[in-house]
Amino acid sequence: MTEFELFQALRPLYPAAEYALLPQVANATGQGNKRHCDALALSLWPSRGLHLSGFEMKSYRGDWLRELRNPEKAEEIASKVNFWWMVASGPFVPIEELPPGWGLLTWDAKAGKLVKVKAAPFREVDKLDLPFLAAALRQAQEVCTPDGALAAEFKKGYNQGLKDGQVALDYEQQQAQEIAQSVKDFEKASGIKIRDRWQGGKEIGKAVADVMAGTLVNRQRALVQIAQLILKDFGDGEED
Repeated sequence: MTEFELFQALRPLYPAAEYALLPQVANATGQGNKRHCDALALSLWPSRGLHLSGFEMKSYRGDWLRELRNPEKAEEIASKVNFWWMVASGPFVPIEELPPGWGLLTWDAKAGKLVKVKAAPFREVDKLDLPFLAAALRQAQEVCTPDGALAAEFKKGYNQGLKDGQVALDYEQQQAQEIAQSVKDFEKASGIKIRDRWQGGKEIGKAVADVMAGTLVNRQRALVQIAQLILKDFGDGEED
């Protein structure tokens, strides 16, 4: 699974009504930006407790082993959140390999969802980290689109669709006019009304195809040859 697919798999666990879920949040902005977490979730209901959850995502075993060789890197952000999770796309992260204080979510292909393999313990955060907050809000601004901008884009797409549809309609009308003129020219030159005789255009088309292929001429020649043979035989019979 890709990182994007794993992020989408987090949504059922952190629904929009209860959590603000953001992808790729840095530890700070500007020169202090040294590390990213793959996702960040902020709980929104005070009745259930306001807390931050950070997520590191891995798609295969080798990626996890690289992380495991230097777990201190994750602490740059893990120390700023209340829960720190490893999110794995398959069962390639054994519980015993997890650093202390890490939880584990693993994708269950059969169930089609992330399952909690090990709960992340609660971490106390002493104070609000303003550089981290600035990074989170910057990312929120990147991924959130105001309703006005969405409405403007919708209107733009709608108008473009009308324009493209009119161009297609004009083309089809032009094609229909050319076909109608061709039929009119054919009827005038042939004296045949396509919609009135020979059961419509299909039979007329077959007749025209025979003419164009020389079939009628060949049939006429064959009939002439047969007639000549009959006359010859008839003549030979009189002489006898």
